[in-house]
Amino acid sequence: MTTARIRIDDLLAGDAEAFETFYEVYFARVYRFAARRTATRAGAEELCRAIFEDALRALPQVRHLA
Repeated sequence: MTTARIRIDDLLAGDAEAFETFYEVYFARVYRFAARRTATRAGAEELCRAIFEDALRALPQVRHLA
């Protein structure tokens, strides 16, 4: 896992490098979670996509809690 710090403000601003770091840091864990809850690889990939979309949509609320 990378030790790069993920800045929420950069993610909210649409910074591609920040998203790449975010994705690289969390993808394996999110995919394992999704794979345990679905019957197919396609299902796991779709669930993984939805999780990342939901996480990005929730970032404005997270920033206000920090």
